[in-house]
Amino acid sequence: MTADEHSALECLRQELHAYHIDVQRMLERCRLCREEIAVMRADLYGVPGEKGRNPGLLGDVAELKQARRFMLWTLRAVWLVLATLAGILARIWGK
Repeated sequence: MTADEHSALECLRQELHAYHIDVQRMLERCRLCREEIAVMRADLYGVPGEKGRNPGLLGDVAELKQARRFMLWTLRAVWLVLATLAGILARIWGK
């Protein structure tokens, strides 16, 4: 092997090594992104099998909507009771 061939081979080895390092960095970046996506998915949808402890943001939103609906029904019932009482009192005092 001549000196030129040896230097060309060494240059190719260095380029291959640099390429290998770049690929390893990209793979590590992909792994970190997958982990971040898994965390974001758990935050959004909740942890599978542990919905009671961590329902996720969508579960929290559903709970808030349910609480709001319950509060609206309660307020309507209170309004109906107050209106009925006002009507009864008006009849009593109107006589």
